[in-house]
Amino acid sequence: FLCIASALNRQGEVARQKGERFYAVETGAGASTLALIFYSMKYDGVAMSWDLNGQKASEIRTAAAETLGMQNEKNVNRHWKFVQYSSNSPYLGLGIVRDMTKQVHFSLHDSEHTWNTLSGELQTIEPLMAEGGIVALDDASYTFLHTDEIYLNIQRKKHGLTAIETVPENRTD
Repeated sequence: FLCIASALNRQGEVARQKGERFYAVETGAGASTLALIFYSMKYDGVAMSWDLNGQKASEIRTAAAETLGMQNEKNVNRHWKFVQYSSNSPYLGLGIVRDMTKQVHFSLHDSEHTWNTLSGELQTIEPLMAEGGIVALDDASYTFLHTDEIYLNIQRKKHGLTAIETVPENRTD
């Protein structure tokens, strides 16, 4: 959280100095979303989040409105856009950022921790990154191609199932 906050603050300052509107995007909403919202409010920018879980987004929006919004006397909806869809969708994924801004100052990738998902996200966001923009990855040491085996086994355990050892043809190394 502290690394993300520091990077967002630095990128917000750079955008302000250049006279640009600050844009931050993330895939996978969560605690990091609150940092994106805070710095988007601070620098009069926009944060956008992609996640399939609308309930989580609703809880984040409520928490942000009741804390950040009230403290800063700003409307959360003006500074945070939530997209309840796949980040790699050709119709509603990260590519829609092109219709809103010419550049992104900060991009955090924390959705499905597989190379297939991450590579698509990076290919979409790379042309939109501002000069000196920051791209951050969560769980970047994973080597899964198409299935996050760690998450899969957590869910299997919750349902009383035994763990799987490996998913065939799922390693990028």
